[in-house]
Amino acid sequence: MMMSSLAAACTVSLILMALPKATISNPGAPCNIGKLSFAIESEDVSEDCGVELVLESVQSMPVYLRYDDADPSKKYTLLMVDPDAASSKAPEKTYFLHWLLEQVPGKELQSGKFKNSEEDEPVETTYVEKISYMPPNPPAGSGPHRYQFYLYEQSVPTLNGIPGKTRGGFDMEDFVSINSLGSPVAAFEFVAENLSSGDL
Repeated sequence: MMMSSLAAACTVSLILMALPKATISNPGAPCNIGKLSFAIESEDVSEDCGVELVLESVQSMPVYLRYDDADPSKKYTLLMVDPDAASSKAPEKTYFLHWLLEQVPGKELQSGKFKNSEEDEPVETTYVEKISYMPPNPPAGSGPHRYQFYLYEQSVPTLNGIPGKTRGGFDMEDFVSINSLGSPVAAFEFVAENLSSGDL
């Protein structure tokens, strides 16, 4: 998906927040103590959890991700979901899955070199992208959508229950249970809305 010149010039940096150990049948509000920097284009600018962002500015997958408290001896799972699909005015009880990574090394999370940008030297990463990044594209007129990122410690060699081509109707509670992921160690959300007369 092509970004506008305005979007290309826009730098978006997000903060993933540390969550207390708790059950997560419904993750709820993920905004607590800041622990993890998450950036679309640059690590230079940070946003508060729950910030409302221009939709065009979040059309690229992140180039920078850092979790200061990551254990270098462990691997992690990252989920990006929309709990407000298909409309925040009448949300479904399940999630829309935007992104799924497994086996993200704690060492890479500590360094922040998550993915190289066009300006950087190539960065070798060993995580596995199980579901490719799909940028936010809520239907026009569907109201504000929350886009939530959840980071889990991964104890199983590979994840089970991976959705097929259908991303909608994702049962996150069931997925977390099947893979014994427990509670998220960090989370973040931003809000975006399609104010145009049609989809991006």
